[in-house]
Parts: sequence; C-alpha cells; structure tokens
Amino acid sequence: MKKHLLIFAIFSFLHGNSQISVGDGETGKLSKKQYEKFKSTTTIFVLPELYEKEVYENILSKSWDVTPFKIVDESAFELKEYLGQNNSFASVHIKKYDQKINPKSTQVQSAMVITNFEFAMYDDKNLLKELESKKNKNTDKLINKFKTKYGRFRLYGNDKIINELYVTDRKKVQQLYNENYSADVFFNYTPGLLKNYFQKINELLKNNEKHYISEKEEYIPELKELSAKALYIVPSYEKTNYDPIPDEKKEGLKLELDNMLFTYKFITNAELNDKILNEESFYYLRYARSTARKYYEVVNSKTGEIVYRSFSYGPGLNIKDFKTINKALKKVLK
Repeated sequence: MKKHLLIFAIFSFLHGNSQISVGDGETGKLSKKQYEKFKSTTTIFVLPELYEKEVYENILSKSWDVTPFKIVDESAFELKEYLGQNNSFASVHIKKYDQKINPKSTQVQSAMVITNFEFAMYDDKNLLKELESKKNKNTDKLINKFKTKYGRFRLYGNDKIINELYVTDRKKVQQLYNENYSADVFFNYTPGLLKNYFQKINELLKNNEKHYISEKEEYIPELKELSAKALYIVPSYEKTNYDPIPDEKKEGLKLELDNMLFTYKFITNAELNDKILNEESFYYLRYARSTARKYYEVVNSKTGEIVYRSFSYGPGLNIKDFKTINKALKKVLK
C-alpha cells in the first residue's frame, strides 16, 4: 500500500501545485503570435447544463472581457462545427494517466486522474484536414496534437465520480464523464466560484502574464487585509473519500486555530456562492485536491485575486496548512 501511494505522490508532483495555470504549458507566456491569435478569437464556453444559460451569461458578463464569448451547451457541442471560424474554447477536460511499476507487466498498478476546466485553441486548418482524413481513427490523440492549452483551473471532484474514473480505462474517462455526469460532481463548480476563477484568468490573459505551476508558496501584500477580516472556510470539502480505496474514510474538517493573526468562519458551499454573487467583499479559502496533493488559496471574493497560495501533501487540510498562511501573514504585516 505504501508503494501504491508513493506512485500517486510522484504523479501529483509532476502536475504542480496551483489551482490556476495560465500560459503555454511548455514555454510559459504565450508567444506574440499565439497571443495575437488568441486575442482575435471568440471564446466558446462549452458548459454543462447544470445551470441555466442566463446564469452563465451573468457571471461571464462580469468576469470575462479579454475576448468576446459565446456559450454552448456541453451536450450539443461538436468541435468540428466550430473550427475554421476564429474560435478559442473553454470546457471541462478529464484525463487519466496510468503507471506500471514493472514495465514488463500489462497490469496498471497506479493512476492519476486530472480534472480541469481548460482553455485552449487549435491549429484549425491542419486539424480539420486530418479529421476529414479516413486514415486517422484516434480522434482524441489527433485533437491534442493540434491543441494549444493556454489556461486551466483544477476541478475538485467528489468520490462519486473520482472513484469510478480510477477504475475506468484511461481512453474512456472523458466519455464516461460526458455520458453519465455533469458539473454537479465538482465541489468548486458553482457560479460564484466560476466567476472568481474567470476573473483571475481573464486578468492574466489581458496582460499575457504567466501564472504557471510553481513549487513554492506565493502571496502578495494584500494578504495583510486578512488580519482584519475573517477567513471563510467550507468544511464539507473534507468529507470526500478522494482515493481509489473505498474503505478508507475521512473525517470532517476539525480546526483549533488559537493564536492565529486571523479569525475564521465556517460556511456552506451554497452560502459562499451567494455571498460572491452578491458582490460582498471578504476572503475565503479555496481548496482542491489531486490524489496525494492538496492545493489551497486565499481568494478575494470581489476581485478573484489570489492573495495567498500553497500546497502540501496529505489527505486533507490540517493545522499545519493554516500555520503556513499565518506565517505569511506575519511577514506582510511587518
């Protein structure tokens, strides 16, 4: 079992520590040519029908102006119909990586499931040409060949979907999600949280700034404002069993945050969503997990700004994670 979990940790390390990433995954910032192409596009937001179209339009109108946008129902979307029309795309993307401890074995002994909301554009001309060719049967591989990913944020799934994805063939995980689930299986897919994610990505893209996966704690001077305000926390995130070991249950979040420079308040996901959409000004803990890693950020609810971000290993948030926030707060208050 220890060897099994070690491989999980290795895979998580390869995928970094930030919930948000903006820029080309290989080079950092988009090249001048890539950026000019992106700026000339209309972004097609391919969104699950979990919320009415008017809800999505409302949050995007307040959070996205780097390009024009159009909303398309996930169930009705066909990529080929939107190629060759100067479009970029934003949608839920799921991928599974398999690992064999013994290269000679045919048995997969560990896995990593990555669930992202992804922003991408394509080499339309060449992709269309290849899609129309009868020689190419692996459509997913072909699409990835001509794709430029320029942004994403991590989606934190509940055990209902994650444990099923772990036992599904890696080539069929996206199909499984498309046919059987919607975004209601993700803790951080609410209109309010989406608004804050879109705000930050929009800001970074407007300036062609890199916000790439890093291996260090990061915070900005605005963090000092937390000393005068409560940090809102959604404890229900911790009740999920985010491992492919169904009998290993996790307890809910329990904290004793005495002697901290900030106070905290527990809040439900629904309450957090409403407060963000009502444009109340406060700070909250945004939390996501990816098997062996946990990613946590302190976010400004009104601007979407990330004032603190870090990661650590383990099954859930604990007092050590909050001590790192407190330590950073002490530094900015000096």
